[in-house]
Amino acid sequence: MASYRFHQPASIKNLYGFWPTFISHDSLDIWNARKNIESKATCELHMSKNEEKDTLNPIQYATYKFSRKCDISETHHMYVIDKSSLESLPPPHVPHTKKSEIFDLLMYKHIDERALKVSSDLQKGSMANLVTYLVEPCTDDLGRIRSIYTWLTSQNLNQIKMPLPPIREGSVPYYLSRLKNKKGNYAQLLSLMCRHAKLSCVVIHGYMKGSTYTIGQSVKDNKDSLYGEWNAVLVDNVWRLVNAYWGACAVDGDGNQHESARFFVDESFFLPDPEQLIYSHFPEESKWQLLETSLSMKQFEKKAYLKERFFELEMRALSHQKGEIVTDNGEIEILFGLPQEKAHEFEFMCLLFSQVDGKWKHIKEKTSQHDFVYYPNDSSVAVRCRFPKIGVYKLEIVGKDSRRKDKGYDFDWVAIYKIKVNGKPDGNISFPKCCAAGWGPGKTLEESCLDATTDPNAIIFSEGGYVEVSFEKLKRTAAGLNLSYKIVGLNKALDDIPMEEEGVREDEEEYTIEVNAPPGEESALCIFALIDDPSYGTITKNICNYLVISSEVEEVDDSLFRDIEETRKQLQEAIDEKKLEPLESSVDLVETKKYERYMPQEMRMARDLIARLRKIQQLLHAVMALEQPTIAEIRSFSNPLPEIHNVMKATLLLLGNYEDETKQWKNIQAIIGRTGKESLKRRINEFDINQMDLDIALGAKKMIGKTDLADIRVTSLGAATFYVWVMGLVEEMEIRYIDKLKTTVPRTRKKSTS
Repeated sequence: MASYRFHQPASIKNLYGFWPTFISHDSLDIWNARKNIESKATCELHMSKNEEKDTLNPIQYATYKFSRKCDISETHHMYVIDKSSLESLPPPHVPHTKKSEIFDLLMYKHIDERALKVSSDLQKGSMANLVTYLVEPCTDDLGRIRSIYTWLTSQNLNQIKMPLPPIREGSVPYYLSRLKNKKGNYAQLLSLMCRHAKLSCVVIHGYMKGSTYTIGQSVKDNKDSLYGEWNAVLVDNVWRLVNAYWGACAVDGDGNQHESARFFVDESFFLPDPEQLIYSHFPEESKWQLLETSLSMKQFEKKAYLKERFFELEMRALSHQKGEIVTDNGEIEILFGLPQEKAHEFEFMCLLFSQVDGKWKHIKEKTSQHDFVYYPNDSSVAVRCRFPKIGVYKLEIVGKDSRRKDKGYDFDWVAIYKIKVNGKPDGNISFPKCCAAGWGPGKTLEESCLDATTDPNAIIFSEGGYVEVSFEKLKRTAAGLNLSYKIVGLNKALDDIPMEEEGVREDEEEYTIEVNAPPGEESALCIFALIDDPSYGTITKNICNYLVISSEVEEVDDSLFRDIEETRKQLQEAIDEKKLEPLESSVDLVETKKYERYMPQEMRMARDLIARLRKIQQLLHAVMALEQPTIAEIRSFSNPLPEIHNVMKATLLLLGNYEDETKQWKNIQAIIGRTGKESLKRRINEFDINQMDLDIALGAKKMIGKTDLADIRVTSLGAATFYVWVMGLVEEMEIRYIDKLKTTVPRTRKKSTS
């Protein structure tokens, strides 16, 4: 990468006065770097004659052919020069733990500090010596890759002064100059540094939704511009994903002053969970998605365009899973899940653009707004939009954690959607203008030592226009705030509306406000208080705002009932599908919309099924975590205990090997010794319980019989793990088909075709 191109659209800087800057994900640089390697058709570094030959090949494993000497491994889905090195490596698999379960930033703070204080001598010396320094204090794989990642992503290539040529090959400046001059890339350099640190690392190639991507763009037709490379690193025998290129972030810099930028580590691309990275990274080899169910390129294209800040704030997409939205009534509402303990610390804003002559034009009006951001409950945020006319729009949602005060931190993209509007709203085409505190009771109200007791959410539905809201005093300092309010209708300027105090009451425990909003209309109830400000003295401050939807008494709206039924249908479909991710998403949606009372039976079924599927997932992860020597030990038994034989027969029966094939132990030895697509762990990883027959599950249970788990553990921990996996699946099948247990005959042999 030759330069830092700060690629935020001018809209954010111009509209909100900030410009979060970081490095452009310039795919062309990576493409050129790969072409540079392919043109040489070798992974060897050309060393000078006077230099000691201790330099490693930069790439050991990759998903593309990086040398004429390398061959594809069908078992590991990568190219490698020496296939014998794969014997101790697991194939690509789903990580059995989340990043949050294994990585605590504070625990590695000392590693980061050391990586950021590399001496000038090391910075000018050999890469091997630098890596030795970086990993010296590390006691595990996680520490080693963390130290390498921190150092690599903190390098400001424009600021670093390179020595005069010729630069010594194998030195740190040599590799940094290759990055700067597009002769190498971050993924390849990370691979080299991992080799020095004795970490297994794969260079993955594919396509990325970066700075050149537009929503709905065809990946197939734009492979050159979307091309990118990243890594998978083996951390404690589990493949973890890394993108050091996207992890190199600059803050405090101006777009025209790259050398003044201060760099920091972007945590979003250090070991991101595969479910997160797939929103922006699509590997050419699908197995390196590291997902239970791989996505097709078309599915990747359609996925919602979720940005780094989305995952940084631990958000969840509850409603719209695709980047393009179509509405026939001119209105949409997008729901996101939030971590409950942090939700009200987060702030969100929207930018809405209309497409005019192929260009995006920002929509901004003085007396109304087309977006409405509010919190339906303590663990979600909703973005509702109304569109003024038929056409194509772009919605940019930005957010931040208000608790963070570090320099350079501000609003950044959370998600971007493209919306096709086929019709106008039946009613209003916009919302009343919101005041400074945002919609609904939030942090500003809490800072005023008040708590909303009657209406904890942002929307108040009123028949005939009458509204009553109450706020409890949490501290004595909340007395004497002299609350006042404004009722702001559509297309009304806030400054033109007089402040009202009529209907405001205060007693020892709470404030109550009674107002009459215009019946049959929507308006904003903006509430203010007299606050003592350390800098400005006593000021009138906006502390809370409500959207009041006032209907005529006789009006009846059946849209709620339609939405309840649609949500119920989605939940039932997820229950029938019996897949963990859609189940969790559907339950999350019901909870967010507060519809559980309308579908209690379905929710009980869904939660019970989620708990069982999580248990099965844990059992699978336990099997996948078995190291090859543990499985080899089972195979090495020449005359195993009958219990061990029975467990392995039951395991293989679930995978499709019937009893007549596994009756002899030597046959089992041959089966579990297979590699590639027929390897035992791969077959188990691809096993789908939804495709299993009940009679086969009961057959496996019959094979195991009264075998005691404790006895098996004494002989073989590996066999004990398979025992637990089999019995866990059998238990799930018995729960699913409890009404058929008495009439189903256990089966251990292939069905007769006659």
